[in-house]
Amino acid sequence: MTIRLKADAKSAEPPPYWAGAGLAASLSAAFLAITLFQTLTTFFIRLYEADVMLRAVGNVSLFSRVSLDVAVFALGLLVVHGLLALAVHALAILTERAWPALGGSRRGLVVLWFGLAAAAIMLLNAEWFPRSHGGTYYAEFASRSLGPVSVAWGVTLLVVGLATAVAGVALWRLLPRGIVAWRRAPALYAAFAVTGVILAAATSGEAPAKAMPARPNIVILGVDSLRLAELQRFGGPGRTPNIDAFLRKSDIFPDTTTPLARTFPSWMSILTGRSPRSTGAVFNLIRREDIDDDPTIGDMLATRGYRTVYATDEVRFANIDRTYGFDQVITPPIGAVDFLIGQIGDLPVSNVVANTRFGGFLLRYLHANRGIAYLYRPDTFVDRLRHELPAGGPVLAAIHLTVAHWPYFHAGTPLGLPMHGGAAPSPAYVEALQTADRMFQEVLDVLQSKGILDNALVVVLSDHGEAFGIPSESLLNVTDSVDGLQAPVEVLNWGHGQSVLSPVQYQVLLGFRGFGSQAEIGAQGRDLQQSASLEDVVPTVMELLRGPVPAVDGISLAPLLRSPLSSPGPDEHRIRFTETDFVVTPTDSGEVEEEDAARQAARLLEVDRTSGWLQWRPEMVGPLLAKKERAALDSTRLLAAMPAAPDGHHYLLLDRQSGQGRVLPGRPDSSDPRAQQLWDALHGNFSGELGPPVVTVSEAERPFAHQQARRPVSN
Repeated sequence: MTIRLKADAKSAEPPPYWAGAGLAASLSAAFLAITLFQTLTTFFIRLYEADVMLRAVGNVSLFSRVSLDVAVFALGLLVVHGLLALAVHALAILTERAWPALGGSRRGLVVLWFGLAAAAIMLLNAEWFPRSHGGTYYAEFASRSLGPVSVAWGVTLLVVGLATAVAGVALWRLLPRGIVAWRRAPALYAAFAVTGVILAAATSGEAPAKAMPARPNIVILGVDSLRLAELQRFGGPGRTPNIDAFLRKSDIFPDTTTPLARTFPSWMSILTGRSPRSTGAVFNLIRREDIDDDPTIGDMLATRGYRTVYATDEVRFANIDRTYGFDQVITPPIGAVDFLIGQIGDLPVSNVVANTRFGGFLLRYLHANRGIAYLYRPDTFVDRLRHELPAGGPVLAAIHLTVAHWPYFHAGTPLGLPMHGGAAPSPAYVEALQTADRMFQEVLDVLQSKGILDNALVVVLSDHGEAFGIPSESLLNVTDSVDGLQAPVEVLNWGHGQSVLSPVQYQVLLGFRGFGSQAEIGAQGRDLQQSASLEDVVPTVMELLRGPVPAVDGISLAPLLRSPLSSPGPDEHRIRFTETDFVVTPTDSGEVEEEDAARQAARLLEVDRTSGWLQWRPEMVGPLLAKKERAALDSTRLLAAMPAAPDGHHYLLLDRQSGQGRVLPGRPDSSDPRAQQLWDALHGNFSGELGPPVVTVSEAERPFAHQQARRPVSN
């Protein structure tokens, strides 16, 4: 009898704590393997079709930076899935403690809890990220209404509710057993400690604002791909209320251009005050050692005691890091791995946690990264700014918002928005721009909460515009002939950095507004008629700060901003320049597909083995320069140099308003001295890059870009 009782007592003892842990780990590993197999299958299909990464990583070894970055990311995936296994195993144990009658069913409880957790994760992934691999299949079902909530949230709340109930009952059963019971469950101590740390981190707000600094903070706030026609100051329909409201009390320069309508070259001019010819930033993805950025505005202000910060949510094509004069950068990791992980990191578990602060620590390649559009949540980037921007000052904060850029969607973009809008911007772009507008205000709120706007000079700008094939936005329509040229001039009037005959691509926003000691700047909300360039930002800011102005290509606009009078009118003598970047040749149907662009660019790219950055092969820069369109423009006319086979150029002198003009067979004569100045300036700025004039054309010599509906492909 005694022996039987002992046997019964022994059989009633719960299984060891780690019983079932292997099963939980196996289920989590299987979940990772299945979802990763689907992702890798899609990735290798794209790799085979586009060939871009296959070419680019051809020189990458096992011990290269790219390999290390991929290994770190893979470790993060393993940790996340390992934590899922631990959570499932812990819930199985708690279920046993809550209902001892279930003793001996640990493995079954592990399977049950894993199934519930996996279902919630898959459904949340589908609702939050409908363009992800897993989300594509279940998005419609996951977002269906289930009473007051969606199916995804209904299942998730059910699982969380069950887990909470189980934990509560288990804790209630343990409490009466006193200190001895707690000693038998040491893992609970760790659980409470970890929970406390997580809650403390999650609830901690930003640092309190410091006292207003004696020197004004400098904020450069950029909005990518901003079409001026969308803004009310330029006659827009009012779809950007926050930007419009800010500009009402800003002095703007309506005729502002960028020297190259792509993100990296534009920002190099913004940060240095110099042209692409001076900095070497003649393309996106130029090698770091070929860029002459010394000094940047960050370097200049650092010597005056400023803390310098650069922040953006997209770095695939604009590789700006701390070496450009910044004490701190708030960006995704830079490098070719960004292109890879955007494809192979699309897993339900990692997707669900990527936008949390925990995900920012463990899966930093996915966190607040606009380059991974299907996963990007704008509030995540704003949250990074809220917690990482320094408070008080003096601070230089250069912040670049990229959500309005191609492909015009993010995680919360409604499915089915058309990518083409006919004679108007596409609905997808409009939604993306409205998202950028909301982010603009949220960033201002962060700056206000940090005390940065108590005393600040804010420069609001765009790095380039965006064309949608709208005929009225091109200097020449598709059938227009230029006097003296035997064939119509065809314009690539889509995207940005594609044509100098499409002004909407290189006309940008530039406005100034002051706060605190700088409050008089922008107070009248004036339209100043001085022709301006993004190269003018550095000399203007430095003169407003009464500091030394370095040797730059831009001019200072400070006298106009300080003057209480309106601008006297456009400066007819100033000549500015703009040029194209790498231009993608369209297909016969007139479409520019992402895969086609990748095929064309693949042979031109390589990965630096030390930094892991994707960059142009040095030997390809020369041939690419030969294909650029270039232009010199004053307040009324534009002189364009259009590549013509084999080595010459068509020189088109056009009126910037009407598009009317003529082809120049050579340098103009003295009857048109202003045209002579444009000719001399164009050849001086692009010295050694322009060929002789070509007037007669054959079919093979016609410009290779067509003005039809196409998709832009570069940043």
